[in-house]
Amino acid sequence: MSERSTLLGVYLNDHLAGATGGLALFRRATSSAQGASKAELAELTQQVTQDRQCLLALMHRLGVPVRHYKVATGWALEKAGRLKTNGYLLHRSPLSDLVELEALVLGVCKAKPPGSGRCAASPSTTRGSTSPTWTA
Repeated sequence: MSERSTLLGVYLNDHLAGATGGLALFRRATSSAQGASKAELAELTQQVTQDRQCLLALMHRLGVPVRHYKVATGWALEKAGRLKTNGYLLHRSPLSDLVELEALVLGVCKAKPPGSGRCAASPSTTRGSTSPTWTA
């Protein structure tokens, strides 16, 4: 296997690990969302699911083996991210939704190809509202 193939395999497996953790976070955020945010997050969750499936198909076509330890690490890091020293050990903090949305926006914007411009996906809140909505 050439160095380029090896490096491509590392890159794609790292991307898969990030997509796995991100998908778990999207699912968690969707399950706790309410109102219009829930519908928008459900749509984004479906898109991330499809993107992850396309990545797996691409890796298969290219003959890049899935490094399951990396996938498991992405999943475990999302779970570990739930452990916060915020005084809410047994239930969600009121700030959990905001922290999760911020992480999702950072992940989505980081996944954009370099030079593709400003990331348009961002949560916003209407003045007086505590429920973030997505704008694109």
